[in-house]
Amino acid sequence: MKSKQPVKFIKTTKVYRGWGTENILTDSPLYLGKINFYKAGKAGGLQMHREKDETFHVLSGTGWLDYDKGDGKITRVKIKSGDTIHIPTMAVHRIEAITDLLGIEFSNDIKEDRHRCEKEYGVEVIGEEGIPSTW
Repeated sequence: MKSKQPVKFIKTTKVYRGWGTENILTDSPLYLGKINFYKAGKAGGLQMHREKDETFHVLSGTGWLDYDKGDGKITRVKIKSGDTIHIPTMAVHRIEAITDLLGIEFSNDIKEDRHRCEKEYGVEVIGEEGIPSTW
């Protein structure tokens, strides 16, 4: 049978953040794949998403996952190479690197869907990291 769709080579996009880099591997209408590099001691913003559903897998390094487990308080757990975390919609979360941390993230292709939550939880912004709320 003859192929109905050609294979495509995709140019990856590197986005520089205060906490490190996002390397966007694929950005299709169905899903988004990224490799995120967090510099030791840096963190993204404490945030939640209305529509974005993501899974994050730690490839190397160690860090902290801050999240609300449903009790209105931030819980901090250590994450390490091999850990996989599902972050459903409306889940408050933040990753902070203890050592340099490399992870791969997959999500539905939802952009500009971020609410910063530091004020609501009374937690500090770690450095200048994290991009602003979009809602």
